[in-house]
Amino acid sequence: MTFESWKSDFLSRAAAYGVSPAILTEVSPYLTTAQSSAQADMAQPEARKTLQHYIELTVSPKRIAEGQAALQKHVEIFDQIEADYQVDRHVVAAIWGLESNYGSIRGDVPVISALATLAAQGRRAAMFEAQLLAAFEIVTRGIKSPDQMLGSWAGAMGHTQFMPKSYIDFAVSARNGRPDIWAEDPADALVSTAHFLVCHGWVADVPWGTAVQLPEPADLHMLRHLPPRSQDAWAHLGVRFMSEDRCTYKSKLILPGGVNSLAFVVSENFNAFLGYNNAQSYAIALG
Repeated sequence: MTFESWKSDFLSRAAAYGVSPAILTEVSPYLTTAQSSAQADMAQPEARKTLQHYIELTVSPKRIAEGQAALQKHVEIFDQIEADYQVDRHVVAAIWGLESNYGSIRGDVPVISALATLAAQGRRAAMFEAQLLAAFEIVTRGIKSPDQMLGSWAGAMGHTQFMPKSYIDFAVSARNGRPDIWAEDPADALVSTAHFLVCHGWVADVPWGTAVQLPEPADLHMLRHLPPRSQDAWAHLGVRFMSEDRCTYKSKLILPGGVNSLAFVVSENFNAFLGYNNAQSYAIALG
């Protein structure tokens, strides 16, 4: 299917979904191809780099230092986040750092064009068409015009790179107004990120996980498919925790870099990380 035939078909379906003719007329000129999006989709670092290389790339000393500075600069909003949502400030700051380098790289790609390109490619058409409909809803509500919606090659926007549907479903205001994740002030984006995590199962005061050492030999298939269990239950199977801290939560075993990589046991908060970006390497780097 060519891009133009996909566009014509999608606009017809969007009308059937209830998008008004006026909005379809407004957004139609922005349903164009974005070559940068097509190319980037085939070269995502989470999928193409080893776990160690990905972490070295994303969790640099410079990024950590900038994150510590950001926590000090925006201490009031992080205080509010911990009080209202019981989400650790360091987690929200880490997402901010990974997603936009603390707001310095928020993206300049037209979001509707990026989403249209990825939808037309067909590999994840349903997902990106749903994001397009959410982008149309943002326009319908008068929140942003099509030309004002700029973001990443994948259509993510603002300080913490919300997709349009995440904005519709989870964005909240730090000060009881309309959520503005695009503003220079990161408050709404940071609060929205905490709200997103809570809505994806975040549990207060539970660590995301820890590295472990597997017994030799190990039945990796069996270990990876066991349900969450206590530290003592893992120890009974020969799994040794590399942290000296006592693990008080039930955890599941993962091998994010494959059978030859470091192993981890992770809590339900790791799954909340995956709700933000469904790549284990991303969630490990975030942790």
